[in-house]
Amino acid sequence: MSFLKNFRAALSLFLLFCPILHSAPPTPAPTSSLPKEQTAPAPNPADLSQSWWRYYNVSGDELQLRIQKSIEELTRLQSSLSPEESLDASPFIERIISILQTLPELQHPAELSVPEAKPFLQEYNLEEFVGLARDLQETQQQLKNTILQKSLNIEILQSGNKYLDTLVAAYLIVSETSSKKLLHGLEVMSEKLTLIVDEFQVNYLQALENQQKDQVLHLQKEIDFARNHLTFPSYLVDQIQNEVQEAQKNLKNAITTVFNAQLAYTKVHTQYLSSPIEKAVSSQKLMKASVGEAISQIVLLNKETEGTVLEVNNFDAEKTISLYRKQITASQSKVNKITRSITDWQKNATLDMEQALQSLSYLQEQNSTVESLEREAYQTSLDLSQQTLLSIQRLENEIFISEFLLEQLDLLIKQKYPTLTDKIADQTTSFLIYIQERAEWMRESFFKIGNTPITFRAILKVIAILILGYAFATFVQKLLHRLGKKHNLLNESALYTFSRLAYFFILLLGLVIAISSIGIDFTAFAFIAGAFTFWIGFGLLSIIQNFVSGIIVLLDKNIRVGDYIVLESGEKGIILDVNVRTTILETLEGHKIFIPNSELIIKKFTNKKISDQSHRISIPFKISYQADRELVCKMAIETAVGIPYTLPVPPPQVWMTQLNDSNIDLALVMWVDESSINKKTTSLESIYLWAIDDALRKNKISL
Repeated sequence: MSFLKNFRAALSLFLLFCPILHSAPPTPAPTSSLPKEQTAPAPNPADLSQSWWRYYNVSGDELQLRIQKSIEELTRLQSSLSPEESLDASPFIERIISILQTLPELQHPAELSVPEAKPFLQEYNLEEFVGLARDLQETQQQLKNTILQKSLNIEILQSGNKYLDTLVAAYLIVSETSSKKLLHGLEVMSEKLTLIVDEFQVNYLQALENQQKDQVLHLQKEIDFARNHLTFPSYLVDQIQNEVQEAQKNLKNAITTVFNAQLAYTKVHTQYLSSPIEKAVSSQKLMKASVGEAISQIVLLNKETEGTVLEVNNFDAEKTISLYRKQITASQSKVNKITRSITDWQKNATLDMEQALQSLSYLQEQNSTVESLEREAYQTSLDLSQQTLLSIQRLENEIFISEFLLEQLDLLIKQKYPTLTDKIADQTTSFLIYIQERAEWMRESFFKIGNTPITFRAILKVIAILILGYAFATFVQKLLHRLGKKHNLLNESALYTFSRLAYFFILLLGLVIAISSIGIDFTAFAFIAGAFTFWIGFGLLSIIQNFVSGIIVLLDKNIRVGDYIVLESGEKGIILDVNVRTTILETLEGHKIFIPNSELIIKKFTNKKISDQSHRISIPFKISYQADRELVCKMAIETAVGIPYTLPVPPPQVWMTQLNDSNIDLALVMWVDESSINKKTTSLESIYLWAIDDALRKNKISL
């Protein structure tokens, strides 16, 4: 309640006009043309209309008149209630009256005091330059607090709207004759008017946030301007050197303080009779000394950086850009190391302060039995923790200045020692800023997915990420293929399977990154994808089935690229590729057969490469009855042995397959090496037939 009272008081000075009070308002009639007796009736808590709050969507004297009438009606209503009913209704009536009395002021609030933008100076010394950094830090912190407060108020507003919906639902189901109808109506009016005031607060904070963002932008522009207009008086060199020496002395003293605190800490923690509070105080003294040492280190670092800024501005030819870069890297490393310790220091100091407060509160209750020394020890613990937190705050400020100086030093180096890379980066940045300023239409929302607006810029971003993902996936796949061909020790088939899976994974990862990059909520996306799949799932059923079957084929060890298989339908050949929808089979004659992946899962096939490391082939040919069959068999076997593809074991054989009317059907049967199948030959059968024909013609044996 105290927060609400303070909030109402602040509204009268700062709040801006809220658009909700002007959403579809009726045009107010002039006061002179609307006599008092013709004023619309005030909202009746026992019989509220659906848009009763629009009764107050007027301005000027008419609003004052309606507010006065509402207050009179509420006062009359309260006086007519029984003591019990009045007791329940009074808080709501008082709250409604209080808010109604602020409405005129809310319609004409005091405008935000906009600080006048100071013109840039002609020249800036180093102290003024650092002062701009401190102003920037303070404004950024104020902006951060404003954004946080606005977020909290929006959450309160959203919660209040939900609660109001519940109140309205309960109000509508209450009987018109029930005594609770009036009480529910008063609560509804009270909650709705409170939400209107909360809406003013959110609008005020939004205006304040925009103002602070403008201030931050103005300071950043002034800092960029000041960096190019720095002046360094001749005496500044000696002054910075003296300040560096002073900072070095302070650091030595801080190191000594830490050393003494460490000795005291060790002494207290090794004594058996030391109390817990004595150990806690020694730990806090050590932590405070450590924070003080960190402050001295950062102050010294800042002074040294200021000296480096002076050197770079004067263009010291004795130092190269690499030396300055190394100095920046080393300084940033020190800052990062100290920054990592701040979180632990803050956590420990806050915990110590809470424990000290609890202990002092407990001792206050036991005042008569507690020794004053113990109370003083806990008070010392509280003071040390508070001092440590203050020191940490100062350390954070010094770190901000340190990071600012290092950043400005880096920019100054790029100006004084420009490289080709820096020039290209500068031109690229300038071009992007130019495009961004003249392409505001790219930020306009075309449609929404969930709560995420989809702009042309977002679409381009998604397309760019998908293209990069596709290019990277293709590169990885080809790289693995080349790796398998170059190194014979690697399993080419396994590498192919891995490359295909990597290809699909990278594509899927690219899709996820593309969707996440524009802030789409995956919950809403999953819902849309589910609905989309439901409607077109039947049309894409075969494609999805073949895609999943392809993944199974790649993961299954029963078939690999390079295997020689025989399908149930009789086709046989070598697996060349496993694509998204089909598997490519190349026959020994060089023909390519495209097999749906699902058939390799559902139907039977024979993998001869898995069953054996060699393959038997049969070469049919015919001879006449007059030919010497023994000679023919001998020559055919010798011919087969002479071909390098033939395996010696088992040896080639000649089989008689059929006796015809005018000739005899024979078949040369031999086993060949599996590597021969991978050769890009026209046909192994052709090679053997040519060799048999040459041998028979040479011996004048007719076919």
